[in-house]
Amino acid sequence: MAFFLLSFLAGVAQAQEGCGLIDKTKALHFISFERLSGKNNSDVQLRLTNNSKCTIVLDTWEHPPKRPLAEIIKDSGVCKPSMFLELQDGQHVRMFYNVHFSGKNLTQRFGAGDAITSATLKSGRSILFDVPRKHFKDGGDLKIGFEYDWQICHVAQDGFVVLGAELSFFSWFLPKDVLK
Repeated sequence: MAFFLLSFLAGVAQAQEGCGLIDKTKALHFISFERLSGKNNSDVQLRLTNNSKCTIVLDTWEHPPKRPLAEIIKDSGVCKPSMFLELQDGQHVRMFYNVHFSGKNLTQRFGAGDAITSATLKSGRSILFDVPRKHFKDGGDLKIGFEYDWQICHVAQDGFVVLGAELSFFSWFLPKDVLK
């Protein structure tokens, strides 16, 4: 059974920019449990779905990395989100994410390496990614930050700061047997 969580900050931003829901019975963006994966079921496979009519930008460790936004702006003076890596529907992605352990008052950043690649997830698409099962067994809650492609262009062109949005997936969203 899949569980969904709506990012309220994202909902406000989307409503202001006219980016509505594709499927009005589901949340704007959500993370759902797919299955156990990895050697000896050591990972939890999750699906992040973009159910909005806008493209979102995520931090990944996918290759080939595209040129950094600052370099694009410097060379052209124009923001081109199309210069980011485009994620395909159903693609398995190596993500950067935070895990918050509330019992320890600790948040840790996890990912697959040092180089972050900004990647776009277009409207209506979803991606798969794995998180070590241990994080959830230890009471960790997953947090994935994202921005909308139009926000990045405004920041780059107009020089103002837009706060990013965050999706959460709590350990209690998982089936009980996954946490054993």
